[in-house]
Amino acid sequence: MNGSFGLLTNTGSGAIVGSGTGIWISGGEIDNAGSVSGGTYGVFVENGANATIDNAGTITGDVAAIKVWANASATIIDETTGRFNGGNIDFYDGTGSATLTLAAGPGTGLLDAGTIGSGVSLIDVVGTTWAISGTTVIASSTSVKLNGGSTLLVGGGLSVASFLFLGGSATVDLQNPIGQSFGAFDGFAATDKIVLEGVDDANITNFGTSGSSVFVNTIGGATINLDFAGSVDTSQLSFTIDDTLHTMTIGHF
Repeated sequence: MNGSFGLLTNTGSGAIVGSGTGIWISGGEIDNAGSVSGGTYGVFVENGANATIDNAGTITGDVAAIKVWANASATIIDETTGRFNGGNIDFYDGTGSATLTLAAGPGTGLLDAGTIGSGVSLIDVVGTTWAISGTTVIASSTSVKLNGGSTLLVGGGLSVASFLFLGGSATVDLQNPIGQSFGAFDGFAATDKIVLEGVDDANITNFGTSGSSVFVNTIGGATINLDFAGSVDTSQLSFTIDDTLHTMTIGHF
């Protein structure tokens, strides 16, 4: 299926299947609650197009779930626990850009997308809980924005440009932080939290702040380093260790 759509709706019972591409879009909006699949791409956004993809179903492709070509822009909204589970969100190395919005769904969403290329300039977590799998790779030029009340569960390292806290009461839960690299934390303020899982009195030697960074030294010799950007004053950070939950929570006075 291809063309420029005002609005293309695929209902919950609908299935769009292509031998090469499920949907080839040259502009407009796709509202998918069913399934879209292709032998190469689930959705292909062509050169120069401006498209919105609102996904509450599944989008799969053997090469990439969504492919955005040169000079195109896309807003990708995922509001499902079904996730983009058939491949990457991939971008041609042109001037195109996209925002991936992780919106509220029926439960905790899972972004398990293989590779999210440099064409995604922003991942926007909107007041809900999402997990990023430990095998998902996100380009170092991409920023992750956590709107008020959002929670992001990070399964592995995530060397993005920044984690931007905006609106308060946002949480980043680093589920496997030891030996991993992470982007800088910006806008971190009172009511925001960073949780380090697997970190407690039994496996750390010391922790503290150094300039704009937080360090946690572990018994095994590995160090967790978290960098803070912008106007964050690391002397105003608080540290709470829970030996029952095996976590360290970093807060802000």
